[in-house]
Amino acid sequence: MTASATDKKKAAAAEQKTVTDNSDLQVIDPKEREITVGGVQCHVRRIKTRELMLAVRVVTSGGSYALQKTDFKDRGQIAALLLMAIPEAHEEFLDLLRALITPVADDFGPTHEGYVSFTEAMENPPIEVSLELVEVLVEQESGTFQALWGKVENLLAMTSALKAKKS
Repeated sequence: MTASATDKKKAAAAEQKTVTDNSDLQVIDPKEREITVGGVQCHVRRIKTRELMLAVRVVTSGGSYALQKTDFKDRGQIAALLLMAIPEAHEEFLDLLRALITPVADDFGPTHEGYVSFTEAMENPPIEVSLELVEVLVEQESGTFQALWGKVENLLAMTSALKAKKS
């Protein structure tokens, strides 16, 4: 086999690994944290695609200037990024808050004892609830953010490799 054929096989194997290797994804604890909002015990749900897009909207609307400099392996930097984004993206942050917080009670609805106070608190949450959500979000999801950022870096590297191959 010639050197160029070997190089092509190595490049193809590297591309395949970039696309299919999940070694940078971690098994993440699925346990949800609980907080109290308006006197009602609530779950802080695990982030999924919709919630991730809401979090991205918060960061890109209010903290995009710091996004490139953020080390997603550092929980403090993730928390700072979210906190610094809130003033410019407060509505987006409230959307994220509403998407992540759900009452624990299965029968929660207009007839539930804490419904009015919960609804009012979610409309304009106390600052402690907002800060606690950032804390819980970073604690629960920092592994997810790290793994996803690793995937983004792999995709960008793959794109660069493809562009270099075409040249």
